[in-house]
Amino acid sequence: MYKSFFQLKKKPFEITSDPYFLWHGEKHKEALATLKYGVLGNKGFLLMTGEVGTGKTTLIRKLTESLPKNVKYAYIENPDFEPLDFFNYIADSFNIRTEFKSKGSFLIFFKKFLLKASDAGVRVLLIIDEAQLLSDNLLEQIRLLSNIDKSETKLLNIFFAGQSEFNKTLMKAENRAVRQRITLNYNIEPFDYQETKEYINYRLKTAGAVKKIFMDDAVKKIYSFSKGYPRKINIICDHCLLSAYVKGRTYVDKKTADECSKELKLPNEITIKEKKRFGGKTFASAAVFLFITISIYSIHFYHNGPVIKSGLNFLPEKFITLKNNAEPVKSYNIENKGPGKKNDINQRRFSDSYTYNFNMPELKNFLNQKPLNEENKTAEKTDFNYKKIILQFMNNKNELDFTQTEKINKAAELLNMYPDAAAVVTGYTDSAGYPEYNKKLSEFRANVIKSYLSGKGINPNRIKAKGLGENNPVANNSTAKGKKANRRVEIEIYQKASSPE
Repeated sequence: MYKSFFQLKKKPFEITSDPYFLWHGEKHKEALATLKYGVLGNKGFLLMTGEVGTGKTTLIRKLTESLPKNVKYAYIENPDFEPLDFFNYIADSFNIRTEFKSKGSFLIFFKKFLLKASDAGVRVLLIIDEAQLLSDNLLEQIRLLSNIDKSETKLLNIFFAGQSEFNKTLMKAENRAVRQRITLNYNIEPFDYQETKEYINYRLKTAGAVKKIFMDDAVKKIYSFSKGYPRKINIICDHCLLSAYVKGRTYVDKKTADECSKELKLPNEITIKEKKRFGGKTFASAAVFLFITISIYSIHFYHNGPVIKSGLNFLPEKFITLKNNAEPVKSYNIENKGPGKKNDINQRRFSDSYTYNFNMPELKNFLNQKPLNEENKTAEKTDFNYKKIILQFMNNKNELDFTQTEKINKAAELLNMYPDAAAVVTGYTDSAGYPEYNKKLSEFRANVIKSYLSGKGINPNRIKAKGLGENNPVANNSTAKGKKANRRVEIEIYQKASSPE
């Protein structure tokens, strides 16, 4: 959606693991070198841990890309199996096209497989991601696989990658035999501020950026929100780019980053400090300002059609004055196409460092005016109680396909036309992957649409965004067509009288 606007060749902040965008900071360089040494050195059991979103899966994919041809590996991305199912999954991952009915038959065949690989000079590596999902029983079964050896040579290297709680699993008394076999372990720490800044710039440059997009004060806010975790950095940066795009800005500033961080936070993540910020006089001032802004916007819409820019940019110049005799930074024309008309609106943008003063008598008279052609506009409007608009998303993507733009613009037009209407934006996914991940992905998709609508001038308070993951499928998830139908965001628009609680 925003790639061409920012002159990018690829989306720089996808939440999927892509080795192409792996930034070689000191932490990841060290991790990659350590793990590669462990594999090529035939060290047996290897361990990599880190909190959610520190880039473990991306590192694994980069590691497998860099391994020499004489290393044969199998990657288990979800080890939540019963032992026999797990053994069959390993066999399939190593291209062993045999279904085993018992543990014994698998071990016999697998030993022959390992011996044959050793004789051919091939090293075998078993990579188990999401290791924190392993049961104690399955962990012991994996340990027994390592007993298959040849004299002093290890026939199988086993690499665990998991969240930090996997360390607690290894510390259990029943798992001490596994713990004692781990010869190399690495824990990935989140980025510091400087690393976060370099990471963002690297991904933008890799995506084709030719100029600075994220201002330094925005990066500080992004670091504060993400705490240096790459996945959270990707999420908020992607959100910031979309928000800047819908506002027509070619850069991301602190205000944009601050707005996006608030939209992405769950209710229980809002700090006491942030709550106080909206209390007392601050809240009263914000409420008055919001009321004036929305009132002006509503009148302006009826006079001139939808407003592209948000904030005070659309105000006629006679209604505002500037302290310090500030001069306009620039003036520009915006063409708006309304029903059967084309308006050319001269707008002026002023320096953010100055304070706006309202000429209240003239402003009051302006607000009391009746809209032009009010009777005609009223006649064009048709009352409704409920409308639903469905937007489709690609697999594992949070980017809205450009073919869906017309649909979301219709939703924005409807909400602008009916100021008393409210919208519920609900994100969904198909059933592939982990339920927790699908829930987060669906929430992010919903917030993307909410941000787009907000950028079209809709008050965010009129839009409720939520994600329900793989729940409420509209088609069968066992088919590609069904999965495609389930990857969606539903915009439900209600008039005030019929709005849900």
